[in-house]
Amino acid sequence: MKKLPIRKEWKQIRAHFRRSMQSNSHVVVTLVDDEGYPRPMPIGSVTLNREEPGGYFIEKFTSSFARFGEEGQRICVLAVNTNKWFWLRSLLKGHFYRPPAIRLYGRLGKLREGTEDEKERFQRLVRPVKRTKGYKIMWKDMNRVRELSFERAEGANLGLMTDALWKSFVGSVEERVVH
Repeated sequence: MKKLPIRKEWKQIRAHFRRSMQSNSHVVVTLVDDEGYPRPMPIGSVTLNREEPGGYFIEKFTSSFARFGEEGQRICVLAVNTNKWFWLRSLLKGHFYRPPAIRLYGRLGKLREGTEDEKERFQRLVRPVKRTKGYKIMWKDMNRVRELSFERAEGANLGLMTDALWKSFVGSVEERVVH
């Protein structure tokens, strides 16, 4: 993965997360359980802050967070743009013109009652299916939010396919993070 200056590139990171959510309706949030194993969970309600590296998600179907997720615990959020046209265009051109994947590393914040604005924002996302039985079962009562704060960001390093992207994305080549 390629280390990104999170504060400087926050606007572009947010744009990537928005495109990723549009292409596959979720991001993956990972924390570590009490035995040291990663617990990845698909979450479709992650919303990033406009200015500061952070955000929140609606915490309802995340029993792992209730068991293992305490305030201050480290997490990783992975957003992959799975749009088939994005990938086809990139493969045909021989390079990515936007990031294919970005990871955000940070910490869990407080679990709290969501504000009216936060609840309404989520309801706008699921409004197209509001008249379905599944909506009433799953999303009608989404009230509690978990705050997130982020400390660093990394973009996918796919060799020559992403070299030019990262030069233009961050303005200069930074040292590669080996994983």
